[in-house]
Amino acid sequence: MASAWVQDETLVDDSSASTIAKAFGTNVTAGNLILVAVGYDSDVTPTCTDSLGNTYTAYGKLWDATNVQGHAHRGCLHRYG
Repeated sequence: MASAWVQDETLVDDSSASTIAKAFGTNVTAGNLILVAVGYDSDVTPTCTDSLGNTYTAYGKLWDATNVQGHAHRGCLHRYG
């Protein structure tokens, strides 16, 4: 089966929140790949969870101490329908 971009969502939170949440516009289905990109301004290791029981794997983390900014990627293959 060919791959297809199904949907994307964006959330920008400039506060000092330790937790943010964003829902998809439509339900995800079994077999969908969910990718999460996170930007942050302290040297932390972000984690990712959802209300569907998926397990997210870290695909990279960058920290720039000179400019005090970081970026991390997490992903999972959605298991449930």
